Amino acid sequence: MPRPNPFQTAAHCWRFALRRATADGDTFHIVTTGNPAAPRAVLSDRDLLARDDLTPEDIEASVDPFLSDIGNAG
Repeated sequence: MPRPNPFQTAAHCWRFALRRATADGDTFHIVTTGNPAAPRAVLSDRDLLARDDLTPEDIEASVDPFLSDIGNAG
């Protein structure tokens, strides 16, 4: 059995998606892949819509670059 990738935790993917969204100005999504060695992926809107193997239920979280400062308020 392959070992899980320690860099694909929900927290790590969230930080990566937030960095990408802020830098690119695009919405990024954390999706489950069904692969035990790589359980999550971070995809942009364009990449997500180009794939036929993912459903809305596969999306764990989305990062909108225009709402990224909500967590930093106050």
